[in-house]
Amino acid sequence: MTKTEPPPETSPPKTSPPEGILSRFLVLRSAPRELWLVYYGKVMETVAYALCNMGLMLYLINDLQFSDQGAGTFVGIWATAFSLATFLVGSLSDALGIRKTLIFSFGACIVFRTLSALIGDPLLSPVLGLMPMAFAAAMTLPVMVAATRRFTSKEQSSMGFALLYVFMNIGFAISGKVFDWVRATMGKDGTFTMPIIGAELSVYETIFLLSACFTLGGLLPLFLGLREGAEMPDEGDTVVIHPVKTSSSGALETLREVLRETGRILTEVFREPNFYRFLLFLSLVVGVRLVFYHMHYTLAPYADRELGYGSRFGTAWGVLNPLMIIVLTPIVGAVAQKVSSYKMIVVGTSFCALSCFMLVLPNDTFIGLAGSWVEGGLKWFLAIDGDFGSLYYNLIVFAFLFSIGEAIWTPRLYEYTATVAPKGRESTYMGLSMLPLFFGKLIAGPMSGVLLGRYCPVDGVRRSSSLWLVVTLMAVASPVSILLLKNVVKPRETSMESDRSDKSDKSDKSKGGAA
Repeated sequence: MTKTEPPPETSPPKTSPPEGILSRFLVLRSAPRELWLVYYGKVMETVAYALCNMGLMLYLINDLQFSDQGAGTFVGIWATAFSLATFLVGSLSDALGIRKTLIFSFGACIVFRTLSALIGDPLLSPVLGLMPMAFAAAMTLPVMVAATRRFTSKEQSSMGFALLYVFMNIGFAISGKVFDWVRATMGKDGTFTMPIIGAELSVYETIFLLSACFTLGGLLPLFLGLREGAEMPDEGDTVVIHPVKTSSSGALETLREVLRETGRILTEVFREPNFYRFLLFLSLVVGVRLVFYHMHYTLAPYADRELGYGSRFGTAWGVLNPLMIIVLTPIVGAVAQKVSSYKMIVVGTSFCALSCFMLVLPNDTFIGLAGSWVEGGLKWFLAIDGDFGSLYYNLIVFAFLFSIGEAIWTPRLYEYTATVAPKGRESTYMGLSMLPLFFGKLIAGPMSGVLLGRYCPVDGVRRSSSLWLVVTLMAVASPVSILLLKNVVKPRETSMESDRSDKSDKSDKSKGGAA
């Protein structure tokens, strides 16, 4: 679950025309308690996942003594395993049921995050803790999407998925503040003595343990409150409790049937010409999507090396970005509702790519703002009492501009998928949309380590602008490629809709002139 992987609503449900903002929220008033428990669990698990993400690279380098290149390679494998797991466990909730799958996945996350905190060995910790943690965390993503659909009616589905994305971003915002608070409180060499067993944990081991605690806090209400077999019918406003199947053979047969059907659908999809155009488009967008990857993993050691231990990158990026997305996404969606998905993706990715140049600028670019009210406001936001590094300006402006671009294009990526996909194949296309990113992570992991080691080492001369220039050029390649290959990747449906819209506008103008 990265910020590049928001809950994939497979296709916009058909609902009655909106009667106002309040009515859109009130549509969930009849939703069962299970939906709200899933939202709560989503917040807690997102906090836990993001804490591990922010601390992972620093843990490998500082605690396990990995080199920059070694840490980057491992993180690339880790992130790829996470994506792979989402493909493999998609049918698990259908076979086991929502409640059992959630309890199992949350429980596995607690175990492996705790092991990651306790082992502390450069060989055993990755094998017994970190890698299994990736698979356990990945299991929670598809099951929560499935749960949101299961616990909403057709009329509620659109708002249900929108709120799931909102709660995910709330979790990311909380994690940024918690991460910075833990590091500021413990200090660089501080330790935490674990109750009962007396184990002494480092800063990042403590963060892993805290991550397990958040997961436990999310599991308990799910365990106590979710009803087995609960489902909200597509039509109606009362939850239905289906009888629980007790036969294990029934679950296995369901899984076999799901796998057979999945294989049949995939075979058909790979024969569709539209699919390869769609896959090409997703490959072109990978450049911008991997910026999120660098914000998760490259930013942490970069910020600490340029600003010193305890840098507030958790707040500067991890809090500001999700808060802006929560505010901007519905506004952009309402204002640009009639603009085609292709145009919005081009504009949004361009905005994101160009914002990366803020990190290429010299660290003292905004030195003239020292002592100003702007600096005072940022110090309050970042909770900084002492010296304020001018690099924070670059990072804040980047996060601000990038978030605007993200709000423009990210939601429209899923609309583009629904436009390109044949009717009845939207969910399959949505799952396969992660394939280019899957392979991109294999490259981005080692790339992160190499860039850090060459341009932003722990000791020696740093040329961090060169690091971010490489990332920026990679991001800029996305909108440029999309524009150059416009005739290949632009959906025909979108072109036809634009033509119809243009003809309609001309017709209206001519009628107005005649009148």
